[in-house]
Amino acid sequence: MLQLADRNGTDDKFKRELDSMRYICDELLKPISEAVANEFMELWAEYEAGETKEAVFVKDGAPSKSSTT
Repeated sequence: MLQLADRNGTDDKFKRELDSMRYICDELLKPISEAVANEFMELWAEYEAGETKEAVFVKDGAPSKSSTT
């Protein structure tokens, strides 16, 4: 997937991502399943905060072999 350079800084990038997630959850998922919408938002928040080893793995990628030795 092509990622465009963020010219507005990380705070603005986070706000745009949060707005997008709210739209996806509230407008697209919630009418189908409120439980799925809530879980989707919770997983995204976990990813953003790096709260679990899975979230860190997905956000930063697998550690290189040199960093684990």
